[in-house]
Amino acid sequence: SWETIRLIKERIEIGCNHYPNRAAHLFLVNVPDFFSKVFRLAEPLLSPQTKKKISILTEKEVANGAMKKIIHPRQLLPEYAGNCKIQFGQSTWDKKLRRHVQKVQRKKRS
Repeated sequence: SWETIRLIKERIEIGCNHYPNRAAHLFLVNVPDFFSKVFRLAEPLLSPQTKKKISILTEKEVANGAMKKIIHPRQLLPEYAGNCKIQFGQSTWDKKLRRHVQKVQRKKRS
């Protein structure tokens, strides 16, 4: 609907105006067909610089190593054709961040 397109455009404008170039690249993996169609409608609203950063990948493209063109295999989990042994959320940095967030949340409650 036009309301959906207006909402998408509004969100894109907020992101572009207030958070420019926050991501080096965005991978959208195994998205439903309807998303690809909605994305095609929203794509003209994106700057050429932003469009270059977005990759919509199928499961087969991921299995064939499409993400390795941008991310080193040591940083990709096996399900993304990489060889990283650390599961998501289990790195030293992730654990420190989780402890910090929990500490802040406890202070807010007391």
